[in-house]
Amino acid sequence: LITQSFPRLNQYCKIERSEAIVLSARQKRGKSIWMMNILVDMLRKGKKAIYIDTELPTKKFFHRLLAHIAQVEYRKIRDKTYSFDELARIDSAKGWLKGTKFVHIYVPVLDDARLISLIKRAYHSYKIDAVFLDYLKANGEHYLDAYKNSAALGKTLDLMKNYIGGEMNLFVITAVQATANGDVAFSQNIRRNCSTLLYLERKDQKQFESDGGDEYGNMRLTVQDNRNGEIMGDDEYISLTLDGNRCTFKESTQPAIREPY
Repeated sequence: LITQSFPRLNQYCKIERSEAIVLSARQKRGKSIWMMNILVDMLRKGKKAIYIDTELPTKKFFHRLLAHIAQVEYRKIRDKTYSFDELARIDSAKGWLKGTKFVHIYVPVLDDARLISLIKRAYHSYKIDAVFLDYLKANGEHYLDAYKNSAALGKTLDLMKNYIGGEMNLFVITAVQATANGDVAFSQNIRRNCSTLLYLERKDQKQFESDGGDEYGNMRLTVQDNRNGEIMGDDEYISLTLDGNRCTFKESTQPAIREPY
């Protein structure tokens, strides 16, 4: 499945059934918005999905969806301060969403048994194609024990990759929190069990200016591990623009590659 949201990513990996795509990013870097953009891309292709959310209640998620599809600022939708023209776009977005087949479920604390139950129910009720889990994180039982937490996260991803993706033949997209230096938090098992591991980071001011400013994006996406294609070199990345107000990622103009002398 080729994602139209991020065309350059397709040369490294495609979203495929039976594979697990994992997005790693530090806190407040846009993991959920990136995943939601992929969801909308899949819905536009006629796919059906379940989105299991450990962070956002359904009402807030729905407001983000409308901001992205209608291209109206989130705060205007939340506060109902939109213009007449913006209201028309919001109504159009609502109408389109009613014609799609996906379910959003807010589950603040999630274990593997509950995960499987939710997915099986959606699979039998809606014949879903894709599973989004936002995101892989510690549950209450293992939160303070790094070793047990690492094993639990790895086990959950293994379940998603081999059972949900493999045996159920579904698309699997999830995310995980990164540490301050960009490593996967808690678990090398995530690197081992995923199909592709992506890393999303905000450009610092020096990199933003060096790349050429707004036209060349404010975020960078890196392919860190990949079973199904290329892995990027140390200085490679895809430049993206995050418009947080409209909950939208776009692939920006790519900065020229500067060869070292």
